[in-house]
Amino acid sequence: MRRLEARRARLLISAQTAQAAAVRGLVSVLVREWLWWCRGGSLGVARTAFDGRAACARRAYSDSATMGHVQVVDGLDHEKYMRLAIDAARKSSLEEKNGGPFGAAVVNVSTGAVVALAANSVLATRDPTAHGEVNAIRMACKNINSHVLTGHVIYTTGEPCPMCYAACWWARLDTIYYAGSIADALEYGRFDDAPIYHAVRQPDPAQRPLPCHQLCQAEMLELWKEYQASEHTWY
Repeated sequence: MRRLEARRARLLISAQTAQAAAVRGLVSVLVREWLWWCRGGSLGVARTAFDGRAACARRAYSDSATMGHVQVVDGLDHEKYMRLAIDAARKSSLEEKNGGPFGAAVVNVSTGAVVALAANSVLATRDPTAHGEVNAIRMACKNINSHVLTGHVIYTTGEPCPMCYAACWWARLDTIYYAGSIADALEYGRFDDAPIYHAVRQPDPAQRPLPCHQLCQAEMLELWKEYQASEHTWY
């Protein structure tokens, strides 16, 4: 009991520290963008830059504020759930030949229930997006009848690629636990995610290895305005 209480105390201190750092980050963004504008920078550009950076800071603050969930997650048997994901990956990749050895389990933090267990099925489905994490997220959302997986964590056999990390982000999962690293996937399976991470860091979309070219922005802005004014669900 004393050991558990001590662990919870350390987690609380970590959460408070992270939250304080996030607040400092948000204040830093405000001050930096204000000074830049005062020096003659474009207000529109400053606002765009501020919105992006402030959103990141707010996300960091929100994430730090929910670190208390770790106290509950700590009661889960992490290795048990990871082994479920590894078993699913082994069966799918070695026996069924559905794709690479990538499995994932989505677990409810409060109950410990496995709400989804899936594996990579790229070869079986001819779907390049059918990664283990994506398949598990789709299954979990269907099973709980919601597109929001807050209150759940995911155990995945491999460190998520950029697509899967984004899927976990949009699903609002609390935490990602992984077994093999990106370097492991490259060494043993020739799965190389590093170039994708480098590509998305390129600020000019047109200069990325897979170039992106913008078209018809004015027409699309009209649709955005219609959507903004309509009744819809924010997500």
